[in-house]
Amino acid sequence: MNGWSSRKRSNVADGELLDQFDQLVLRAVLGDRGAIAALSIGYGPVLLQQARKLLGKAWASEAGPVLADLFAGMLEGTLEFVPGRDRGRAWLRAKLRGFAAKRRLAALPN
Repeated sequence: MNGWSSRKRSNVADGELLDQFDQLVLRAVLGDRGAIAALSIGYGPVLLQQARKLLGKAWASEAGPVLADLFAGMLEGTLEFVPGRDRGRAWLRAKLRGFAAKRRLAALPN
């Protein structure tokens, strides 16, 4: 078996995994508590680290609340995710950036 065939199979498998992740994100956005829990357990540490990076050292303590805002938005049905238009990982990072920016703005003095 040549390397190209195994790479092609790997790319197909990667694409299938990304599609499955997108479906998990969609279920979470639709309020599926099991899907939200799966994202929280499986991807939460990555998102928390990204939130810390986005917020910087001075705001790192707000990373947990930013992540909670993201999961609350899923639970409350206030977020929109469209498979095919959006990819789950990129969508999660974009939403996290938005929640981090909102939290920082809210903490600024008027």
